[in-house]
Amino acid sequence: MEGQYLSNTTTKQVIDATRAFRELVAVRRNLQRLGGSMYWKPSGHYVYLAQRSYHDSQKVVHLGLRSAETERIYEQFEAERAKLQQREKALSERIAIYERMNKAVRAGTASSQVIEAINLLEGLGISDDSRWLGTPALYAYWQSTGYEAPKALKEGDEIAYFLVFVMHKLEAQTILKLKRSKAVTYHAVTSNHSSVLIIKSSKESRHEEDKAKALRSAHDTLMAYLQQTAREFLDALCEELIHTPAFEQVVISKTGKMGLMKTVEPQSLQAFNTLLGIDTIDNGVLSDLLSTNRFQPK
Repeated sequence: MEGQYLSNTTTKQVIDATRAFRELVAVRRNLQRLGGSMYWKPSGHYVYLAQRSYHDSQKVVHLGLRSAETERIYEQFEAERAKLQQREKALSERIAIYERMNKAVRAGTASSQVIEAINLLEGLGISDDSRWLGTPALYAYWQSTGYEAPKALKEGDEIAYFLVFVMHKLEAQTILKLKRSKAVTYHAVTSNHSSVLIIKSSKESRHEEDKAKALRSAHDTLMAYLQQTAREFLDALCEELIHTPAFEQVVISKTGKMGLMKTVEPQSLQAFNTLLGIDTIDNGVLSDLLSTNRFQPK
């Protein structure tokens, strides 16, 4: 494929911005693993060290009676959380500058809706356990190549629906939070050990009326398939996804915003798309991608 490399200025911007964003994601995930706030909870004649869940403040666990040991746990927690929060604040301020520069040098091609969806999943602690399929995965692949994205991705209409598999069963509280989102609409199908999300952009589609109707019909058909037929195979499919090499990349939108997407290696994408009856925006885009130096066999 004869592709056009990004300019040196854009390439440097992408490298610097995505490196900083990865660090911000890592810091936020460490905060999530650290858990929610700790506090001393009186109960009768005793005082317990308690901790709220990071994602659900209604969930509280008791860590033990107040003692020298729990005092030490509390002090270490507060010190670590303060350090991470300080680092998160500094990185967030830097990312705000990088995102403005991303837009200025046209560093990305992804839709804002894709980035909003990625970051919502990240905030709920399920992004690292998710796999994006279909057209959105192409943004991640092309972002990593150093080439300009093809016209079909750069100038195409906003994608109406996204398909995301989650490698565990989503809790009811998480699904409720997803449904409260104003940016995108979520439909969740869960099995015993896994889930799949159909994500619809809440933005008005720019597609022609006939094409918009076809997209809605395709969505309804896929939802019916997932709910009626695929549910019993969902765990097996996600097990296959777990054992398929993952591909993770910071994706940049046309407005400069960033999100860390996790999908499968591009060589595996077509097989999963075919299995699920979905497609990318342009089959030629995936073929061109696989012919770049980035994805040629070593």
